[in-house]
Amino acid sequence: MKTTLTYSHPRTLNTLIRLFLLTAAVSLTACQTISDSNESTTDIQAEVINVAPQPAEILESQGDYRAAANQWLMLANKTSELKTEQRDDYRLRAVSALLQIPDTKQAIQILNSVSQQNTPRWQISSAQLQLALNKPTDTLNILFNLPTQGLNKNLLKQRLQLQADAYRRLGNYFEAVQQRVALDALLDDALSQDSNHSELWADLNQLSVAALSSIHAVTTPGHYRDWLELAILSKQAKQIGGTVQLDEWQRKHPLHPAVSRFLTTLKNIEQSTTATPTQIALLLPLQGRIAEPARAIRDGFLAAYYRNNTSQSNTSIKLYDANASNIETVYQQAITDGADFVVGPLEKDAVKQLNQKSNFTVPTLMLNASDENNVAHSRLYQFALLPEDEARQVAERIWLEGHSKGIIIYPESNWGERVGKAFQQHWQHLGGQLVDIQAYSLTSRDYAKPVREVLNIDDSKKRFQKLKRIIGGKLEFEARRRQDIDFIFLAAFPEQARQIRPQLKFYDASTVPVYATSHVYTGNVDRQRDRDMNGIIFSDMPWTINNPQIILKTTLSKLWQTRTEKLARFYAFGFDAYNVIPNLQRLQRYPFERYNGLTGSLRLDENLHIIRQLSWAKFRAGKPRLEPIVTETKLFQPDIRETDPPTPIESGFPKPGE
Repeated sequence: MKTTLTYSHPRTLNTLIRLFLLTAAVSLTACQTISDSNESTTDIQAEVINVAPQPAEILESQGDYRAAANQWLMLANKTSELKTEQRDDYRLRAVSALLQIPDTKQAIQILNSVSQQNTPRWQISSAQLQLALNKPTDTLNILFNLPTQGLNKNLLKQRLQLQADAYRRLGNYFEAVQQRVALDALLDDALSQDSNHSELWADLNQLSVAALSSIHAVTTPGHYRDWLELAILSKQAKQIGGTVQLDEWQRKHPLHPAVSRFLTTLKNIEQSTTATPTQIALLLPLQGRIAEPARAIRDGFLAAYYRNNTSQSNTSIKLYDANASNIETVYQQAITDGADFVVGPLEKDAVKQLNQKSNFTVPTLMLNASDENNVAHSRLYQFALLPEDEARQVAERIWLEGHSKGIIIYPESNWGERVGKAFQQHWQHLGGQLVDIQAYSLTSRDYAKPVREVLNIDDSKKRFQKLKRIIGGKLEFEARRRQDIDFIFLAAFPEQARQIRPQLKFYDASTVPVYATSHVYTGNVDRQRDRDMNGIIFSDMPWTINNPQIILKTTLSKLWQTRTEKLARFYAFGFDAYNVIPNLQRLQRYPFERYNGLTGSLRLDENLHIIRQLSWAKFRAGKPRLEPIVTETKLFQPDIRETDPPTPIESGFPKPGE
């Protein structure tokens, strides 16, 4: 049975919300996959015989970095008459080519074969290697100790580029922008300048108006300050529409590097919005097991609709009851009814069915993700609140904070396995080690046993009993936890986390950092019950933990109080699902653009999946407090993690019950 409801903007409705919304958006640049190739330097040299005699530069411009590396090595080993400096230069060029693949193992071998090490050129290559290994702190350590004097223009450009990329990965966007502003003055060709401006703008886009304004106020005049001002005006222009602010900025700064070309691109971005739909079809399961979250999504969607549309708006919304059993019929019916934009479905099986369509006549924003890697369709977008995505972001945070060895504690459930496995795979991909994984039962009220087991407390007691039998007599004993970990990843909901965290403290693990996904927090402040979770660091959407959202949340709660409290994240999901529609074209055309929503800083990847960058908080005195991306004191601390990627734990990730 199909349920269809139509929502049109009421002419007499007072404006529901006229509020200022700030979002502190953070981001980590995605990391390249490290090759598992076991070829040695000798293997590369053996291949050189069959390489066509093309200049290595041409091969690099064609993207054939493996062949380019072979060419550079061929030149390095072609004759013994080469000077040491020239031979080293060819080998370092081969290293740079290999790191574009990236093949870090061969790059390390060749880098170690260079005769004259610790030269500026060798140090630059070493910094490139550390960044390819996803160790931005080590990259900065190397470059920080590299003297600026004596560097030629090319090396100086490479240094600034590497520093900008490293700061971005650490989340220090202000410093990344400063490096790119300095780099801009050294670039000669328009293509390089345009690329640098795009990267610079991507960093600025991660920052809120409040953050930009605070730095702008204390920055001395210059190009850096002018970029900050341009970013502030651009964000304001998005709120009110038009390019008046950008035109005024251009009149004030006619000689700024951005004026020649980038400002034109920026104005095009401001005008690049998806055509406003006249009829939006919202496809949600209004009955069944996920009907309640679906209704919260609907309410958030409608709240955004009423907030953003004026009384003269011609946009209407039709709501359809859609699930896996009727999705194809309902989808076609929505098109027949005149929908020029479809939002939904929500059920994963329904998304899977719809994803198999080869032709979409209208843009469609699905509210879940398909496991199948189908070819991206220019009109098909995916937006989802996946726990696996959160687990991967937690892994990146832990890695960037300098940790290397840890344990996973997860519930025996389908959800627990999904989250735990996603964390494990991404953590080991980054190069980290897992020394143990421990499941706990959701039906048990005793969490002491799994905590003792994963911390090796029971093993400590067994060693004591054995020693007592050997020595005899009375011995003093204090159980000791394992000492080979520097973090704990806890997959848990509030009820479990409130009990597991005290057990970790009881067994002397209070100093080990504990990380979690948003699922440990209800979304509502409860100091009395949540103080047992003090110290837990977790990711979450700005809607639940960012102070600038409080006024908006309070106002919307008056409309849908029950759902905004109990199902707050789904409500925010629906709110963003509506608001992102006019921004999809901009996000699709310009990869460096972001939309700062209630669920996070949103961007589109190459498959038109909306990627959320979350905020971070730490429980203090029972209340979540916003956390920075990285502390300044960590920027130049040595990274003591092992260089070689570790071997995954032998058992892999266990299935629930094993």
